[in-house]
Amino acid sequence: MKKTDIYKLEIRCLGLIALAIILSVITSIAIFIVYEIVLNVFVLNNKNLNDLVYYLRTIFSFGEIKIIIEIIIFLIYLHRIFYNRIKYFVEIDLLVDSMADCNFHERIPVKSEQTFGKLASSINNIMDKFNYVIMEEKASEQTKIDLITSVSHDLRTPLTAILGYLQLVDDDKYEDEIKLRYYVNIALTKTKQLKVLIEDLFELTTLNNYGFKLDKTSINLVELINQLVIEYKLSFKRANIECRLFFPEDKIYISGDSIKIVRAFENIISNCIKYSNTSDFMDVIVKKEGEYARIDFINYGNPIPPSDLPYIFQRFYRVDKSRSVESGGSGLGLAISKNIIELHGGNIIAESNVQRTVFKVKLLLEKYKYI
Repeated sequence: MKKTDIYKLEIRCLGLIALAIILSVITSIAIFIVYEIVLNVFVLNNKNLNDLVYYLRTIFSFGEIKIIIEIIIFLIYLHRIFYNRIKYFVEIDLLVDSMADCNFHERIPVKSEQTFGKLASSINNIMDKFNYVIMEEKASEQTKIDLITSVSHDLRTPLTAILGYLQLVDDDKYEDEIKLRYYVNIALTKTKQLKVLIEDLFELTTLNNYGFKLDKTSINLVELINQLVIEYKLSFKRANIECRLFFPEDKIYISGDSIKIVRAFENIISNCIKYSNTSDFMDVIVKKEGEYARIDFINYGNPIPPSDLPYIFQRFYRVDKSRSVESGGSGLGLAISKNIIELHGGNIIAESNVQRTVFKVKLLLEKYKYI
């Protein structure tokens, strides 16, 4: 707290005391004016009352009575002025004690007109942030548990197959060299799948590291997408898919890590190819949208079920549960893409219906560099 804030609080307290003094003086003056009026109008004309007043004045000092009355009036006003503030402070103290006893959902009613209203609001804000941190920590712990469970399952599946076929080879349980090569080939394929999974898992862990730095350069998205499509020409041919490109402009620049951006787009393209088996086309549209460059990856294969759509960017989530690692993927591709795009200050969403599935990526244009 600043000294000026302390001074303001002191002045406010002194002002309240001064108010009590002023009110008590005004009230006492009013009382004694009434007393004089009553004395002059009623008492002086009544001998018995006049004698009684004279007798009382011989016993009690008028000045002392006046001071006592003024003190009583002052204390009454002081009580009335400070009572609600003290009551509110006690209420805050009790609720803070309750919060200290792990009742983190307790909240103090904020009374802005009260001196301690700001204090109550600050305490509530602290508790809200504290609860948010607790929820984030619980979510993080659950994510770690889910990740370990998923990794254990996805590592164990190919590893079990590798050990099984190598054990057959080691035990000489094969009829001829053709069978031997068949077993070895399966073990090799599973080993490659295991390598992909481990590399993707390592990359995802690296991207989630807050110390990770992007090596940003100027990137022409039109040129980059063109090059990617050329590199995937064989994959498109094998899948019997024609990739159509739509570029309203020849040059659309962003600032980003080209290697990571290529990795993100490769994962999306691979996913589109994988699930475009009922389509003859895949479209890629690159255009400007406000301060963003927007890239749409569209395939016309089977739609993603609405129940799966919110989860497709989660780690190890697969729409087709039966494919598992048999598809050759790690189940981390879209999660990696999402992390890379968000690290660049962009975002990615997926929309799907019976006509098409589109992955919409937004990245800041170079002149709107993300800080």
